Amino acid sequence: MAESKFYKVTHILKDSKTDTNRYKFALSCMKTNKFKDGEKALLGASANQTQKNYDAIPNGSFGLYLLGVIT
Repeated sequence: MAESKFYKVTHILKDSKTDTNRYKFALSCMKTNKFKDGEKALLGASANQTQKNYDAIPNGSFGLYLLGVIT
């Protein structure tokens, strides 16, 4: 991210499962205008359900804020 090459970060972190990397992936998706991918990364397994599980969003309030920005 230091070089502002968010597309590289997006490609590297696209299959990440850890909370920290899911948040970073969502952040890079926001920068590259891939909002649906970022939303899916933040919501995790609850992305396909009708009722979202906001307790599972990585990075606490920062993750919730990012979710609000990308949706």
